[in-house]
Amino acid sequence: MKKKPLFLGNPFQNAMMISFERAITISAYTDAALSASPAHAAEYALYHPLHVALVNAYSAWINGRGSQKSSTTTLRGLLKELTRQVRDWDWEIQAFAKKGTAEYEKFFPNGRSAFSKGKQQVRIGVLRALSDALGEVTPVPAVKSVVDDFLSDLVAVNTAQKGKISIKDTLSEAVDTARNEASEGLFLVLLKLLTANYKNPEVVGSFFDLELIRKEKQTDFTGHVAQETRRTIVKRSLPDNYRLTIFNNGPVDLIYYFTNIRNGAKPIGVTGLNLKSSESMTVDASQLGNPALDKYLTVYNASEIMEGEWLVEL
Repeated sequence: MKKKPLFLGNPFQNAMMISFERAITISAYTDAALSASPAHAAEYALYHPLHVALVNAYSAWINGRGSQKSSTTTLRGLLKELTRQVRDWDWEIQAFAKKGTAEYEKFFPNGRSAFSKGKQQVRIGVLRALSDALGEVTPVPAVKSVVDDFLSDLVAVNTAQKGKISIKDTLSEAVDTARNEASEGLFLVLLKLLTANYKNPEVVGSFFDLELIRKEKQTDFTGHVAQETRRTIVKRSLPDNYRLTIFNNGPVDLIYYFTNIRNGAKPIGVTGLNLKSSESMTVDASQLGNPALDKYLTVYNASEIMEGEWLVEL
């Protein structure tokens, strides 16, 4: 595939995609440079709102991360406290259900360890089952109200934590949107400045962080993969909605996917992208697996007799 000329591309997109922090730095440089130049008030008025939107979205995302970590710490603390509390409840329950009897087994069918081991949702479920079992006792023992209060607190904190994780993901998407809009705004400012200074374009460079913009990650990858072989194309952490274009330039079918080890097999549950010879497709990174956790973009050639040839544009 013929690559488009460098001057037809937006130089800010790839540079700002590397990280949110890098995007903020590149944006702040131009915003400050335009602000300090009265002759470029129009360009500043155009770009400054985009810079502010990016900074605000990034700040909200950072605050959301801190809030979610706080909720996680609280939930872990309650689950740790549950292990201590259940010992006291056990003694109170033995006052009306002797340990080792069938009656006692209704409250602790898997022993006390079920409250201290396993996944969070399972442990919450075990506590709920204890509450239900205590509710069947006549008269209802006083310990049930203590168990119910603890269960209520645990469910509330768990719900809050899951909600904040969802909010954090939404905030991350907001930063990504603001970053894309800022990169487009920077490109527009660049074009306006070049138009006004087309006879002396060098002066435009002072408005942009050229050193940081030039330090781009490689975005085009090409190569061959031998028969019955898996080959990692690149290690890169990408958001689920990141768009990449994949080409199969060889004579055999190839499968593309993300995995968690170099040259690794396709993870269980991942379909990946199967391209026939000479096919190409632009897809979201999420269609190839879980790019946030499995960082190795890999190609697999199942053919026994012919090697494959691939090209990927990030």
